[in-house]
Amino acid sequence: MRILISRTDVLGDAVVTSAFIESLVSSIDHVKIDVLCNQQNYPAFKYNPFLANIYVLDHRQGTKELAKNYRAVISQINSSGSYDYILQLNGCIRAYQYIAKLTSGQIYARKLITSSFKANLWMLNKRLTGKFIFYKENTQQHEVVRLHQFLDFFLAAITVPKRYPYPQYAKFYLEDMQLLENRERNSIVLNVSGKKEFTRYMNDSMIYALLKQLSSWRVKLGLVLMPDDKERVTKVIASLGFELEVSLIMSSDINELANQIARYEFFIGVDGGLVHIAAGLGLKCVVLFDQQDSKIWHAWTPLQRSLQSANRNIYDISYLDVLGSLVELRDARQN
Repeated sequence: MRILISRTDVLGDAVVTSAFIESLVSSIDHVKIDVLCNQQNYPAFKYNPFLANIYVLDHRQGTKELAKNYRAVISQINSSGSYDYILQLNGCIRAYQYIAKLTSGQIYARKLITSSFKANLWMLNKRLTGKFIFYKENTQQHEVVRLHQFLDFFLAAITVPKRYPYPQYAKFYLEDMQLLENRERNSIVLNVSGKKEFTRYMNDSMIYALLKQLSSWRVKLGLVLMPDDKERVTKVIASLGFELEVSLIMSSDINELANQIARYEFFIGVDGGLVHIAAGLGLKCVVLFDQQDSKIWHAWTPLQRSLQSANRNIYDISYLDVLGSLVELRDARQN
């Protein structure tokens, strides 16, 4: 059986898709899976051992423009033959339009929730053709749960029994997975960058307080940051008033960044794609949330603690709560 999985949204959502792929493979014997993704989330699929082919669109989330290379990519996919099924894992009219041009059997798609009359009319027309089957889901659940409910729906439709519990981890695959065996015990990496326009980043006072306290723990420390945060973070380190041994990690290549994060045991950061990567690498994670619902978007691993203030303001989270969660994860490892 040949199946194409299409996912054209953000990196973090693509990372948790590995749990879906793992469950799909465990349920269907001799299945061949290809993926259609975009440039932003490609690193989540790049080294997944369960994938045969990966096709990459220059599709950008949050715009209404079609990918400039979609005709070439669609032609390349169609030249490989027909798919038995296509599974569309994110609700997106443009993604629906791409896969509608592919040679395949039935298309199962998660339904886009939108008030757009034009978009709803497009989906209705496609449903009436019988080619598309849209799945309406409960969005107040974790993405991994929602994905597996969609998988339950698909397998029931093709009369294939499911053979999976929910995976404990949504794994992130490295080119060399042996790097995970060289993890340094008690090492801690902090992601201090992020989307400032959405307050999804670690501010100076939190960085200062954490570094000041962690410096006395005598552990290996690393900071993940974007180049435009280097001056800000350097000033925070200098303001500590003592020399701090810390590695600055600034790779723009997500897979290389993952290689470096994989060397640490603990991860502290604000909710975002890197949290899901760290969790997928098996790091124990302390995650700070602002407006996002921590019950729905936490990293899919038992080795995490999610922190969110009562009024969902990230600046109300105390560094003491962060350190307390870190101690909990450390002590749980020892028990």
